[in-house]
Amino acid sequence: MKYLVLTIITFFALVGCKKKENEGQELVGSYETGIQNCNKIKKDNPNDFFATKDCLVGSRLPNFKTKTIDGKTIDNHMLEGKVSIINFWFTTCPPCVAEIPGFNEIVAKYGTEKLNFISVGKNKKIEIEKFLKKHPWAFSHIANEDGIIEKIFKIEFGYPTTYIVNKDGVIINSFSGGATGEQATKVIKEKIIPILEKEI
Repeated sequence: MKYLVLTIITFFALVGCKKKENEGQELVGSYETGIQNCNKIKKDNPNDFFATKDCLVGSRLPNFKTKTIDGKTIDNHMLEGKVSIINFWFTTCPPCVAEIPGFNEIVAKYGTEKLNFISVGKNKKIEIEKFLKKHPWAFSHIANEDGIIEKIFKIEFGYPTTYIVNKDGVIINSFSGGATGEQATKVIKEKIIPILEKEI
């Protein structure tokens, strides 16, 4: 009996140590598991738009392979080794458009040596090209020609949605919605720059 009690105490002590070792470490799961988590949270909180704010944090980017609107092949593995900002948007979305000057300022500040800047537009290639003539945007642009948003990323959280992904391809921050007007530039910079300062 004495040895049994000691064994039980030792077991729980080891479990406690293991728990402390894992505290603060990033939990990495598949993107599909993250989406399932988001859907469950959304179902449990139907009236709270922001309930799913962090539901994909800790998930690895899904596997994808596509081309930018200027014909360059891009996939999730090519993004690894740099921190990535991935923005989901569409051309007639006011907060999406309002964020663009802020994104351009971030690109100008940090450059592309350590960062990937990717936009995934809900529109067709021809629509995005026409839009960019009036609204220059220093990101690499992917059109939704093959349904990459619905089939691969399964975005259902509103637009704009932005992922910040670390060098290992893991989502470390995500947020949806945004400000409109001139304040949008300030808001997007306040959300993203502190994270970049820690990661690069």
